[in-house]
Amino acid sequence: MTSLKGLNFQYMELEMVERLLGQLNRAITMLYLVVTLSPHASRPAMQRSLVDVGLFPPHQLLVDIFDCLQVHHAIPGFPIKRLMLLVYVWITTILGDLNELDRLKAARRQHHHLGTKSDSLKKPATVPLGDPATDPLYPTRVKTQAARDAIHAKYLHRPHADLSPVPPQSVDALSSDDVAPLSDDQAWGARVELLYKLVLVPKWKEYTGLLGAIITTMAAGNAMDKRGYFSKRKFSVDDTATGVGSSSSGSSNPDEQLYWNWMNREKAIVLDVTSLVILHLLKHVRSSHYFKGELLAQGLVEGADTATYVQVRAEDASHQRVEMHPPMQKAVAVLADDPSMEYALAPLRTVTSLLRIVQRLTKRKPSLIRAMLCRTQSLVWLKRVLNLRDPTSRLYALKLVKSQGRYLGHQWMRKFTCVHLLTEVYLHVRPELEDDWLKSDEDEASPLAKASEALLQGEVHAFHHKWYWSKPQPPAAPSSGGVSIAVQGLLDLQ
Repeated sequence: MTSLKGLNFQYMELEMVERLLGQLNRAITMLYLVVTLSPHASRPAMQRSLVDVGLFPPHQLLVDIFDCLQVHHAIPGFPIKRLMLLVYVWITTILGDLNELDRLKAARRQHHHLGTKSDSLKKPATVPLGDPATDPLYPTRVKTQAARDAIHAKYLHRPHADLSPVPPQSVDALSSDDVAPLSDDQAWGARVELLYKLVLVPKWKEYTGLLGAIITTMAAGNAMDKRGYFSKRKFSVDDTATGVGSSSSGSSNPDEQLYWNWMNREKAIVLDVTSLVILHLLKHVRSSHYFKGELLAQGLVEGADTATYVQVRAEDASHQRVEMHPPMQKAVAVLADDPSMEYALAPLRTVTSLLRIVQRLTKRKPSLIRAMLCRTQSLVWLKRVLNLRDPTSRLYALKLVKSQGRYLGHQWMRKFTCVHLLTEVYLHVRPELEDDWLKSDEDEASPLAKASEALLQGEVHAFHHKWYWSKPQPPAAPSSGGVSIAVQGLLDLQ
């Protein structure tokens, strides 16, 4: 992987390029099969091996994979799909999937005697207690206020990172010299910290930009044709006349149609697995610490690709549809009352993952909601998702509708076509105590409206400068010659 990063495929022989890519494909496939087909009993050993090989020097294979993708992801024929599948399997084996993360969260909340599902309740207004010297009801009011605070603290939402991890179940059989084994929660936190510190933090802008660029490229309408990229191999006149090698040709050549079907299938797989990688990284890192997840979210937002995540592009059926060969995808009927409407499982999972990413990036950020959702008319895309009648994708689409409802104005709320959206938001999205999600703030138009987001960004960078970025500076050498500080500064500048 290290030697592969410095190669320039455009100036190499085509046979050599094909031989190198073939060897790389075989190595990736073997490693992928070893990780995925390992038995569940040997999972701790596999986790330790993947952590040692992928995160720690001198190998750092996971870092090399990201660097190779960053350099060669735009080259047609490069195994982006296999590398992204390997990254996904690597991350889910080390950290666990989303179901495993939910189980760890529930176990930690149960350990702290909290509900498994927390509601984001707001702080109740404090009642003035009066003067303790003159008010005879002062002790009663103090007890009542304490009871209110206790009830509120019981149901108050507490972030996962603020709760201490679950300790090991039993350490009685250990001697004084033995080290207590880590619990599943503690081991998960240690692995997340290693992945974040050794892989993500050093090149967080490059890696988040890489993942966003892959999603944007795979969601684009044009497909990367690897046959026309290398100029050393030309097509014959007969192939050009029959339409082979032209993506926009409207010919009915079955081989050409099958080829473009295969290309779009590859793009759909890459789009699906890349969105899952982004979602897993955001969820795991944010559960480790809030500021860590916000740093990755800032990197994805700075890539300016958020608006393309939820766009439903128009499909060109001239070269992507084959009437004689039905698509080999498992279909599911998502409407119980209308079984004729069928949708493929993989595109539904991709749409749901992208909606969850956008909801995580824009949550409680008014400037991003107005810029990425309102100004790009995301309701047009969200209505298409709502028409699918899939419960999971509809839930996150309704969350995005609810987040931008207060910024669309009163004219939008008065439209007859948007009444059903408001009704479904009330029915399916978790409500707050105050029903103010359609009420616009008075100070949103002022320049100070973005103060909270700027403050959050400053806190994120201050946190990382303290724990990750800042390096201990060597002690300053004593100034020679007895010169003043100003003269010594000028000498240093020279």
